[in-house]
Amino acid sequence: MACFETDSVSAFEPNVVHELLECYTYGLVSSGTIQIRLGGDIIEARRGDMIIYMPGLDLRTVGASADYRAQCMMVTADFAHDNAALRMIMQTAYFPIMHLHRPVFSLTAEQFDRVSRTLTAMEKRIAAQHTYKADILQSVYSVFLFDLMHIQQSLESDSGVSPRYEHFFISFIRELQTHYREHHDIRFYADRLHISPAYLSRIVRAVTGRTVIDFVNQLLLIEACRLLRNTDLTATQIADRLHFADQSSFSKFFARKKGVWPKKYRMER
Repeated sequence: MACFETDSVSAFEPNVVHELLECYTYGLVSSGTIQIRLGGDIIEARRGDMIIYMPGLDLRTVGASADYRAQCMMVTADFAHDNAALRMIMQTAYFPIMHLHRPVFSLTAEQFDRVSRTLTAMEKRIAAQHTYKADILQSVYSVFLFDLMHIQQSLESDSGVSPRYEHFFISFIRELQTHYREHHDIRFYADRLHISPAYLSRIVRAVTGRTVIDFVNQLLLIEACRLLRNTDLTATQIADRLHFADQSSFSKFFARKKGVWPKKYRMER
């Protein structure tokens, strides 16, 4: 977990981190504007907006004004998923996509101040030494999530997402983040949710405009980048760990998604 202030230069750093780690990123814009790309859409966020990045979404910063400033918190998926309120994390992280069709939502002045104070408290807790530091951070993270859920409940309107679709989508994301390394096929996740592959595909498309395979591939790519940059595993070993048919299949997948072969990507680390 990390909390920090970001500006027009450091605003692009999460792009690199998201290639290496599965993590949730929360950005509270305090001044200026930032442009982010979700798929083929460019979305602008400004003062008072909260941006949420979650594993499985192809979200990148593409521009920021000179006066851009924001408070940023990054939480690894492992830390987040140790939280007792896992379902709350999923609901909070995916709310903007499910209800607003964009990874950004606006806060009132009072809401902004409250969330900003929580992020400041989190930053201080991260820097402090304490016997029960991990437990304290989990507690403050839960407070942060409860605040976001409270804010989000006031925004729910005309989302077009039925509670049933929302339930299955959240459940799919939970299953995906547990099993994506071993299982790349739609049927596995549909079977886990006791629904048909066609129904799962329809749900994910309706909620996000993307496919089940898009989500699987995004997480596989994040993990592949992490392994190439942070380990000495060969491409064959990575292919085996991520359950590709063989090294050739993995290399072609990586080159198609990143525009560079695994060997060259590793050499540039």
